[in-house]
Amino acid sequence: MIIETIKQKYQVRNWKEYNQSLVNRGKITLWLDDEAIQHWVPEKKQRSGRPFQYSQMAIDAALTIRYVFNLPLRATEGFLISIFSFLNVQLPVPDYTLMCKRGKKAPQPEGSKQITDIVIDSTGVKVFGEGEWKVKQHGKSKKRKWRKFHIGLDPKTGEVVVHEATKSGAHDSQVGCRMIKQLKRVENAYGDGAYDTRMFYETVASKGGKAIVPPRRGAVVNEKLPEASPLAARNHSILEIIGLGGDDIARSIWKKLKGYHKRSLVETWFSRFKRMLGGSLRSHHEKSQNAELGYKVRIMNRLTKVGMPVSYPV
Repeated sequence: MIIETIKQKYQVRNWKEYNQSLVNRGKITLWLDDEAIQHWVPEKKQRSGRPFQYSQMAIDAALTIRYVFNLPLRATEGFLISIFSFLNVQLPVPDYTLMCKRGKKAPQPEGSKQITDIVIDSTGVKVFGEGEWKVKQHGKSKKRKWRKFHIGLDPKTGEVVVHEATKSGAHDSQVGCRMIKQLKRVENAYGDGAYDTRMFYETVASKGGKAIVPPRRGAVVNEKLPEASPLAARNHSILEIIGLGGDDIARSIWKKLKGYHKRSLVETWFSRFKRMLGGSLRSHHEKSQNAELGYKVRIMNRLTKVGMPVSYPV
């Protein structure tokens, strides 16, 4: 039996506001505002040692501009010099070596960690490798390297509240548990089959919530588990899927009943991230790569606050 699936079409409800937000994303004042200019030079403090010439806000603003407009460090320095010249702002500009040195500290996401639901997933970002054309023509001569980028997304606001970069071999469930522990409380944690582990269920339960994770195909009920166990929710999910028919259609119905469709928000976020900021990292060292991803997460959160489409099915 072949079941034909029809893709649901959506129409944007707030097109005028969303269109203006897309225009605003390219304005330099969004990334270099008055507050950053006012606090460009840090206040003098009575302490030993040479004081910083540039505040952390100045470094953050410079590196944010670098990643937004995809500039090398030297070009970022020249870009800022030109901007200050046009604005007639008498402020010094950090040179590229200073930006590189002080830009190794990963900034924290600006979103609140006091949330109710969270959606967790990961993707790969390329850090080394030849171009696609060279590989196709001559084959791969060096091993490609990837970093795994894990995020925790607030489905209500669309902002990333926790994130972590790991090596490509890191297990999603272990990293997901570490990110859950950074939150104060969670009601629902959504993840794909990679998070179908005892550790993930117990970690979410320790925060007062429940894990909405589809059990693996062929999973069986553990009758020895007490009802108070965090894994009892997994037993309930297995029985619910079996009760609905136990096939792929039953799993699809179960996902709709559980609101599992929220997990698609994180897939959309990764798609936007790679289209706007690229699927590879400029930095070569692990510490700098973590910082780069931290800046890019802040950029994505700011773009989300500027405006997002509100759509409805048609």
